[in-house]
Amino acid sequence: MPRATHLSDSERAQIDAFKTAGWSNRRIAARLGRSFNCINTFVNNPDHYETNKKSGAPKKLTDRDTRSIIRLASNSMKSCNDIKNELKLDVSKSTVWRTLDSNQNIVRAKLMSAPMLTDAHKANRLQFARNNMATDWDKIIFSDEKKFNLDGPDGFNSYWHDLKKDPLHFSKRNFGGGRLMVWGAFSSAGTVDLAFLSFRMNSTDYQDAMTAKLIPYLRRFHRRQLTYQQDNASIHASRSTLDWFKSKKIKVMDWPACSPDLNPMENVWAELVRVVYGQGKQYQTVSELQTAIVDAWKNLKKPYLQKLLNSMPNRLFSIISTGGKPTKLVFSLLSKRAKKVAKLNRLSPVTICLCCGSDNQIRLTRSTEPSRILIIDSQKDNGFSKYPYVHFFTNDRYTFDYLTLKDNGNYIEEYKEMAQHVCEVFRSPIHQIEIAKESVLEWLIRFQPIIRYVEIRENVIDSVETLDRILKSLKVTEHFQLVSLTFSEKFQYTEPIPFQTVTIFYSSWFTLPSILNGNNSIIRLFNSKLTPKDINTILREWQMGSKLRNLEFFEIATPIFQNRESHFNEVLKDLNWTESVGNDGRPLTVKIDDEMRTYRVREVDRVRNLVRSDGMIGSVSLRKAIDKIENIRLIFQVWRRQT
Repeated sequence: MPRATHLSDSERAQIDAFKTAGWSNRRIAARLGRSFNCINTFVNNPDHYETNKKSGAPKKLTDRDTRSIIRLASNSMKSCNDIKNELKLDVSKSTVWRTLDSNQNIVRAKLMSAPMLTDAHKANRLQFARNNMATDWDKIIFSDEKKFNLDGPDGFNSYWHDLKKDPLHFSKRNFGGGRLMVWGAFSSAGTVDLAFLSFRMNSTDYQDAMTAKLIPYLRRFHRRQLTYQQDNASIHASRSTLDWFKSKKIKVMDWPACSPDLNPMENVWAELVRVVYGQGKQYQTVSELQTAIVDAWKNLKKPYLQKLLNSMPNRLFSIISTGGKPTKLVFSLLSKRAKKVAKLNRLSPVTICLCCGSDNQIRLTRSTEPSRILIIDSQKDNGFSKYPYVHFFTNDRYTFDYLTLKDNGNYIEEYKEMAQHVCEVFRSPIHQIEIAKESVLEWLIRFQPIIRYVEIRENVIDSVETLDRILKSLKVTEHFQLVSLTFSEKFQYTEPIPFQTVTIFYSSWFTLPSILNGNNSIIRLFNSKLTPKDINTILREWQMGSKLRNLEFFEIATPIFQNRESHFNEVLKDLNWTESVGNDGRPLTVKIDDEMRTYRVREVDRVRNLVRSDGMIGSVSLRKAIDKIENIRLIFQVWRRQT
């Protein structure tokens, strides 16, 4: 039976909080879904957890050597011997290979060919993608040419070799044998009849082929007002050919140069090659090969062709996301292939922000392009005539690319599916998620991604069971924010909340034991029912050092039923404090969860300072807040005086 994983930092912090609250090891094990022995080992000796001497031979490579190998091998063509010699490692090449093979982000892959793109090519591809996100691809005829050989496709064939049997061989004729050049095209209406072309073709020959194959097809479906797509080969883009199209009143689509990855005909050719040359089949005559190609072409099904047409928005979106560089599909928003495609492309991590409610959005920001934000959006109004609709704009700091999808009444389900695929593709923690629908909350509990910052809005949590499941299941590493609960105000929650930062806007249910037994760094409570005596207990426990040792910032707004001075005196009753005037070295900013959320502490005339035995200072100040009722807001800030 394989060994379980070690406790994560988040789990260790939760164990500390639960032990402080007086929980037994068995209760903690049941809560975290871990074995009793695992919890017991950590609790008995947390400082030496995961440091026991391992059995077996010592490693020949240090952690630094391993990182150097990974760094040198990343996206390079160096052999294991090259890496070993360059780093001057006293190990075998097999050791280097095993190190690379054990890393999930490094795989040995065949170098894929791609067109050589200039900056102008990339700019044209990017502009084409942005201009055509709203194009109706059902009205486009895609075309391309393909060479077929008697002996099979150029390249090599693979097979499963049984070592107990003689190997199979693949032979080619001398001087290449025969070959065919084939022109093909298709649209949502179906395929166009194939044309077999000469290898020495000029513009006139190409126009004759279009007269024989394309024009009858257009006449058959003239009511659809189809547009013809072709690449920029010389016989396609010559003045003679363009004039011929114009004379026949055939609309030709502007197509960016060096963009085979955008043309779904490439997928059709790949399917034909698979069928025509299946199981290593070879042909004796050109006519035999031609018959096989025609039969395979006739067997193409409309649903398959329509699926290729439906992939066009994703192809364009991938061009936008890579800045016009050559790419396969970066990810498919509504496809199960997303994870597989991501592995092939080795995508860099992104910042993922999800919002579900009145504004449904998925925001992606690449680590390599922090100033470019890709936004997958839902329909905002009825102003768009075509979907998906794309637009972009820039400001002084960011470039925003919007992909707006039509809301067909089931957008929430599509949103959850897209969000899950995005997380699987990029394998990044979710930076931020805002939840305004209970169904999304249930999905999040099942999916269990790692989240840095989560905000749950009003009217989402409607039962004690739901609240308990959230606090047990969500993997929030930084900031948990909750607006309100919808059930009875008499409910009181006494267990610790196992998140680093907690903000609750209607916190009448959040009690003193939850704070004292927790391990939070930042606590912000508004509309709280904690009394001045409760707050006094919190400050006393912090100053004594027995609890709340991780507390860095505490903000609480409570109704005031007495004058300001009396309230403050009761909060500080029997505490050992000194008074300072003005700032007196106290920091005026508090980092709530990251550099984007920083709380600015207002300067006040008088501050009461509590000093703990380890030299940490806890500054207490009051400021008045007028809402629907009169509240008083207390700020408790922990800091150390700089010497």
